[in-house]
Amino acid sequence: MEAMNHNINEAAYQATAYQTGHEMIFAFVIMCLLMTAIIGVGYLVIHVIKKNDIFRKKPVVQPIRPNIRRIPRYPRRKR
Repeated sequence: MEAMNHNINEAAYQATAYQTGHEMIFAFVIMCLLMTAIIGVGYLVIHVIKKNDIFRKKPVVQPIRPNIRRIPRYPRRKR
């Protein structure tokens, strides 16, 4: 009986050790995926903001605004 209990305890210990090791590997993989996802999203956001048309449209919109203001002035002068 002592040998049987020893084998059962050893098997249970191996099973629990495998579960804990598997959970640690699973948590490690999840952490790696989260870090890669955060870094990838941050890199994409920075890359899109750097090459985004918003910064290129702002200087283009500023010269267009005086043109829009000048266009109604010509009919006013004609009137």
